[in-house]
Amino acid sequence: MAETTEERLAAAGIELPPAVNPFGAYVPAVRRGNLLFLSGMLPTVGHEPKFLGRVGKELIHRIF
Repeated sequence: MAETTEERLAAAGIELPPAVNPFGAYVPAVRRGNLLFLSGMLPTVGHEPKFLGRVGKELIHRIF
């Protein structure tokens, strides 16, 4: 018997946060000719950004 995704997450003790409501009216994608422009989602908690700031030299040194 196959378990649902929700059952597997619950069994693993994983609780997902509720989906964030959009900040405005937008469409997820727009096609122009042979190009598809996708709208992104920002990492938020509620309507507050989860991460603020800029990438610092500490992270840059880890990448390179």
